[in-house]
Amino acid sequence: MGYKRDGGRAGRTEEGRPSARERAQRAGRPEPGLMALQRSLGNRAVVEMLQGSGHLGSRERPGGGEVGEGQQLPVQRTRATAGRGAPASVSVQRTDDGLTLGAETSGRSRAADPAFEAEAMAFERKLAAKASAHAAAKGAMADMATKAKAYIRSGVGGAWDHADEQLAEIFKTVGQEGVEKSGFVGTAVADVMAVFDQGTLSEQYTHIVRFFTEVLARDLASSAKRAEIDQRMKEAQLNMPFLLDRRRAMLRAGGTPESVVTRDIAPVPQGSAVEHQGDARVRRNDVLKALHPDQDPGETGRTEHTVAQTGLDFSDRQKAMHTNDDPSWDVQQDALKWLAGAKVWMINEKNTWVEAQRKLSLPLGGGPSGTTNTMMSAAKALQADKYGARLASIAFLVGASHHTVVEIMAAAEPFGCEYDPTQGIYRNIKPLTEDELRACGKDGRFPGETTPAGKNGN
Repeated sequence: MGYKRDGGRAGRTEEGRPSARERAQRAGRPEPGLMALQRSLGNRAVVEMLQGSGHLGSRERPGGGEVGEGQQLPVQRTRATAGRGAPASVSVQRTDDGLTLGAETSGRSRAADPAFEAEAMAFERKLAAKASAHAAAKGAMADMATKAKAYIRSGVGGAWDHADEQLAEIFKTVGQEGVEKSGFVGTAVADVMAVFDQGTLSEQYTHIVRFFTEVLARDLASSAKRAEIDQRMKEAQLNMPFLLDRRRAMLRAGGTPESVVTRDIAPVPQGSAVEHQGDARVRRNDVLKALHPDQDPGETGRTEHTVAQTGLDFSDRQKAMHTNDDPSWDVQQDALKWLAGAKVWMINEKNTWVEAQRKLSLPLGGGPSGTTNTMMSAAKALQADKYGARLASIAFLVGASHHTVVEIMAAAEPFGCEYDPTQGIYRNIKPLTEDELRACGKDGRFPGETTPAGKNGN
């Protein structure tokens, strides 16, 4: 068994007074209508509203564009016709307020309320660290890793405790070389086995996604040994109805192990915010090259955070990836060498989904998260707790600076994970309790809250 690598003017009331919409815009608050729709119907309704009004143009392709979080998860494969995650025409567009190619180049916040955004960013960093240590997030990853291990092991005759050739071939696909690829530990059999047995959250997260999109997806698309593959899925306690449905869809589309892509096994649900991803961001290098065509932009995309600042556990395997690349690298003091999606990408401020989040002053990093969409599909396929999988996505993707909380919560919403798509988003993040969430804010306050509930004074 081998796997190949691979907007009009604001309205006024009849009396000539500013409308509620105009007053909200002047005050830097979300428009009442949008707030009400988001609060009552959720993210899906907002996307459908934008589609119905024509704001989801032809450049915002269903399924989004390229959905990797910077190249740290190269498994997010899409066909060439699906777009490349940046506007089709890269032309310099300079404006007085610092927008170029739709991206903010002045360095200032585009949020309606920059103070709220700053509080929210600090809150999210602490939230990611808390999520990384939470039993629900770690439990979901361990559960999925165990089932993935069972499936792989049954396909190689039970081998797991030695460098079996078949196992080594699979791990060349499941594992990834390159210190810039966050969460990965190389392709050595012993190291990848250790990830599935007792890996850190970031290790298990990335390797589960690779297993799902590179091993399981290719097996489903194969015309050979279907009965054997079905038996292995049953023994590993995978979600047979879901996976057989994905197989049928692949076959209808003429899929093969060589042609299958991420969205064949992890399609973007209709109405998902991830439908906006391809037009919600532009590559930082594209902006820099357009601004300065005669200059080499150099290396961009590396995170600025140390291990401690990510809030993530860090294994000796991950440390070895860094020191093998740079013997002088210090785990306590030096920034990680991981690529960060929020550094690889720049937000396209002219995108309608982005505009809605800017009115709410919610932090943005890499656009609606395609990796979260993939992880939530994997959680469904491996029958893991959906809220635990979402919390693990917050831990890894926020911790490693790939995405922000709203980008993850919006992507997980179509999979049955409820959330408040307003500034109240931080008050309900299951399975965390209110006390656990408040502990992420300064003095026990949520972003924008002046006094914690039940307390007097500031």
